[in-house]
Amino acid sequence: MGYQGKLNWQYGDTVTEQDMNRIESGIVETQARVDAHESRKDNPHAVTPEQIGAETPSGAQLKVDEHRNAALSAHKASAIALDDISYNFIAENVEDALAELFTAFNDRLSTKNLEKFNKDRNGYYTTVEYSRAEDNSLYMRMALSNPDANGNYQTHTLTYYKADGVTVDRIEQHTISYDADGEPFKYL
Repeated sequence: MGYQGKLNWQYGDTVTEQDMNRIESGIVETQARVDAHESRKDNPHAVTPEQIGAETPSGAQLKVDEHRNAALSAHKASAIALDDISYNFIAENVEDALAELFTAFNDRLSTKNLEKFNKDRNGYYTTVEYSRAEDNSLYMRMALSNPDANGNYQTHTLTYYKADGVTVDRIEQHTISYDADGEPFKYL
């Protein structure tokens, strides 16, 4: 039998043992019903995904498809516009401009325009110069310096030159760290 509450309490009524047992029994019975209901996983209230704002499988798939279709066109380099205000490229899109750029870079730094100098006792060249293909002017000089006691070079300097091949454009200096076997493991 379900809990029967007493709804006619009056000021001054005495709470008896029977009243307390009835109240406690009602609490225990109610807690058991809450626990049983809480443990149900069969959707006892027939709540739909739409009622609570949850995604349906078909809705989720539609969003995945829309993103995939948008991403396919958005990530192609050929879909990116090229705003070449300096008129450096013949290409009309980024994909072709990058191809032009890498071709030009490879042409400028081809191995036929490479010279090595200052061979050390271990057979390493400590200076390497790259010249521009079109006029043979100096483009970049790479130099190894600051050898440690084992002959491992700790400094790598890259000096870039302007079009005249004489004026320094910029200098980058990097530190090389070696492991116990003398192998480089860090280049900063």
